[in-house]
Formats: sequence, structure tokens, C-alpha cells
Amino acid sequence: MCGIAGIWASAAKGDPAGLGSQVDTMLAAMLHRGPDQGGRWAKHLDNSAIVLGGRRLAIQDLTEAGSQPMVDPVTGNAIVFNGEIYNFPELHRELTAMGDSLTSDCDTEVVLRGYARWGAEVVDRLRGMFAFAIWDVKTQSLFLARDRLGVKPLYYHRSPGLFAFASEVRALLQGDVTPANLSPSAIRSYLAFGAVSEPVTIIQNVRAFPPGHHGFVRSGQLELIRYWSLAEAFRPAHGKESPTELDERIQALLSESIKMRLISDAPIGVFLSGGLDSTVVATIAAANSPQSINSVSVVFKEHEFSEKLWIDRTVSHIGSTHYEVELTESELLRLIPTALPSYDQPTVDAINTYIVSMHARQAG
Repeated sequence: MCGIAGIWASAAKGDPAGLGSQVDTMLAAMLHRGPDQGGRWAKHLDNSAIVLGGRRLAIQDLTEAGSQPMVDPVTGNAIVFNGEIYNFPELHRELTAMGDSLTSDCDTEVVLRGYARWGAEVVDRLRGMFAFAIWDVKTQSLFLARDRLGVKPLYYHRSPGLFAFASEVRALLQGDVTPANLSPSAIRSYLAFGAVSEPVTIIQNVRAFPPGHHGFVRSGQLELIRYWSLAEAFRPAHGKESPTELDERIQALLSESIKMRLISDAPIGVFLSGGLDSTVVATIAAANSPQSINSVSVVFKEHEFSEKLWIDRTVSHIGSTHYEVELTESELLRLIPTALPSYDQPTVDAINTYIVSMHARQAG
């Protein structure tokens, strides 16, 4: 998890130094997303300026070679990137075979060089979760993209002479990009569904960049282009598939997907609830990992709420290094004051993820 932010502004909207301070403030609001490294990059144009900033959590290539923002020495393009590209080793080899000289083992550099080679079509080659922005020096435009299912967050604000983006809504507020006016439609969504449904956000004039899209910002105007849809991706190639064929395809896709996610320079872990989905993921991950994986679970004293029996059976079966926390009512009440400020937008069930993530971090 990394944090990215940026502002494009016309000359009439503010001086470049002021934009840099705004981006610094936005990055400070997302320090929790990237504690390993941070920085910003700026370009002064004839009648405008662009500032990009990033906070990095190092997963691939833990050295300084993966620092952000990253600048392409050939094109001068600059990128800020949040996410992980699971097929980046293959893309790295492909780019190298085409004559590119890459200096790191970082997926960020692969995306940056891939954009120089393939332009916007680079997103079609990426397998993973991502949200990123590239300043294209040649076209004087900002290219943004978000992964197919919107796993990685990306929000933006647009007003005359200004375009700003960030990984979190709070960063746009802290950067004084837009006032903190609540969105009535977002409030209705929260009350109806327990969460704010994209593309609206809890703040008026802040929108979620849609999943499966990329876009160009030119002179402050955003042009969105869909590059992927779920319906098209799973349309049978030759008529209707039988239940057996669907079962085989789902198993193959799930196994391949989990195997790709085991590539990491940091320890691998899974959240294990005892339910079917996390048990399947943990079992496949353990079977394909060269070393023992870690698992983290939250359990309860109350038998009717706890799935500890199934958790214990799964841990015994896969041989994971297991970390378990028993959540009591008093512990939950104690954590609420620290959990609530961590939410970027209101949601009824985020405390579950907060607690298990907190203990995963404590376990290393």
C-alpha cells in the first residue's frame, strides 16, 4: 500500500511553490500508507504547473532504486504508483529484450518504461492491483489509470484551472483542494448500504476514478476511457459453458491468481477467518509458497460468533505460522477511538479489517 497525490494548476490558480506545499500536506495525510519513503516532483510549464508526490511502502525491490516519484531518464516522464504488478518479471524481460535498460527490480519502473513503449495500452498488459499517474512530457498531459476491479483507490477533484488527485479523500481535504462539504447522495448511500457507493464520495466535488478506466488530463479537462469490463471479460468464447467447464475455469483462474501474488520481497501472509473464501486462498497459497506463510485471525469467546474450530483445522492442515487475537467487548470499545480516524470514508464494517491489519503489522 502506497499513497499518491498530485496537482495540475493553471498559472492563474497559484504559484508552483504553493502547489508543492499543498502536495506535501497531502502526502503527510497519507504517511500511514507509505512509511518507507516519500518525495515529490514538479514541472513548471508555460502557463501551468504539475506536481506529483508519493509515499512508498516497499514490497518489490526494497532498495532506493524503487523510490517515488520515479523519472524515466529517456523520456523525462514521471510516475507515482500505488499497487503491485504481479506479472512485472515477464514485462521486465520483454522490455529488456526490446532494448530498454531497466535499473531496478521494481514494478513501478516497468509501468513507467511500459508506458514509454506502449502508451495507454500498457494497462492492458498489467496484471495486478494499481492506481497510478504519469506526467507525459511530450504531450504535456497527465495519464491516470486504475485497476480493473478498483482494488486500489484513486480520487480526484476538478475545477476551473485545477485538477488534483490522491489515494485518499482526506488528502484532498488536508491539501485544501476543496472544502469539506458533505455530499447528500453519499449520505443516502451510507444509510442505505452501510458504505458510500462510487463514483460519489462523502465530499462534494470529489469523485472516485472509475475501475477499469484510464484517462488523460489536458489543460485541466479529464477524458475517461474504459479499457476493461467484467461482462466482456467473462463472456464465453464459444457459446454457453457447462457447470463442469465453469468449475474448472474458476479453479484454474483462482490458482493462477494466488500463485502470482506470492511474488514478494516482504513476508507473505493471509487473513484467515475460517470461512470458505479465506480458507481456499490460504490453502492454495500455502501449497505454492516456497516457505511457510503467515496467517492472522480474530476469534471470539462467544461460540455462536467464533469460527476458531475451522481456523485451527486449516492452520494444522497448511502449517502456517499463525497469529490469533481474541476480541472482547472491552477491547473493541478500547479500539474504536483509534479505529474511526483511520477510515477515509464512513463504513459500517471497516473495524474488522482495522483490527486484523493492526495485529498483522504487530506480528511483522
